[in-house]
Amino acid sequence: METTNKKALVSVSQFTQPKAHAFSSKA
Repeated sequence: METTNKKALVSVSQFTQPKAHAFSSKA
């Protein structure tokens, strides 16, 4: 369960990080 949680966290991080970066660049 812990590994799955970490994997999901990494997936979310990779998914939201670029979006936040693009949003920051746009602003």
